[in-house]
Amino acid sequence: MKKFSIILSLLVGLTMVLGFAGQERLGLDDRPITEDNVFQVRSDGRVRVDGLEFSNLSEYYRSEYFKVNHKRCKHVDLPAVAPHEMLSAAQKGKPGGGGAGDCDNSQTVIKPAYNINRNVNIVFHVLHSGSAGLIPEAQIQRQVQVMNQDYQGTGISFTLAGVTYHDNNQWFNDRRESQYKSSTGWDRDTYFNVWTNTASGYLGYAYLPAGSAGSVYDGVVLNYQACGGRNEGSAPYDQGRTLVHEAGHYFGLLHTFDGGCCNGYTCGDLINDTNEESTPFYYCGPRSTCGNPDPTTNYMDYSEDLCMYEFTSEQENRMGCSILTYRPNL
Repeated sequence: MKKFSIILSLLVGLTMVLGFAGQERLGLDDRPITEDNVFQVRSDGRVRVDGLEFSNLSEYYRSEYFKVNHKRCKHVDLPAVAPHEMLSAAQKGKPGGGGAGDCDNSQTVIKPAYNINRNVNIVFHVLHSGSAGLIPEAQIQRQVQVMNQDYQGTGISFTLAGVTYHDNNQWFNDRRESQYKSSTGWDRDTYFNVWTNTASGYLGYAYLPAGSAGSVYDGVVLNYQACGGRNEGSAPYDQGRTLVHEAGHYFGLLHTFDGGCCNGYTCGDLINDTNEESTPFYYCGPRSTCGNPDPTTNYMDYSEDLCMYEFTSEQENRMGCSILTYRPNL
């Protein structure tokens, strides 16, 4: 009986650990869809999220709620895997040509070999609910044009390989992430998968490759309202640069403000040629939070779309390392 009690206690403890590890994802996914817990853009243009209402998307984007809750971009950890524990390419058994430690989640090593030229096949999976979120392919093509314009000079270009459509209310409301990704995603080793839906009210979210490459979660979730070309959507995020930013995460880049006032290859954003920055910047123009001008024009800050327009050379090198290391067949 004593032995049984010990085993039972261990099982209960393990269940609690697993439950806590996945509670954010499972809790959100399992909630019933109501007007109080989903992001909605109504037919009259009004926006409702978390029980709050805004007159339009621009008001929502400029609200304190949007900024305080970091709705510009969402960092999501894989279930039961913390960022510092994400597996390296070698641990995952991937045949990467780079060194896993050169661009993992703890450091960057700059090497000429990581200055690459690579065309990436990108596929969009449009998750819609009837007409809501039903993005036409022409709009997606304009988004890919933006990607090629903004990534020009990085050594990375994009070809639209396909667009799939899936009418599912749960998926459209960003529920059942593992289900919709496993059901619709193309081979993660060879395709960059992008899913469009409500993104739970965020503009988008992504996973860093050191932990996600090749997994079911690999790819970007993009708010359908932020998908498109120049001057398409609602200001100030109407230049197609949400996906430019999220793709940066997909290729291994951190936010310029990650880690606060710390610069170098082992702290902050793990990049030395981006000035350190203490907090995200949501506006346009110069600012200084760590004694030097903040990198407010960098794609990996939170600046308005019209005011971000550059990657640094070391960011480009780290992206090349991430491709060679974690997605060599991309």
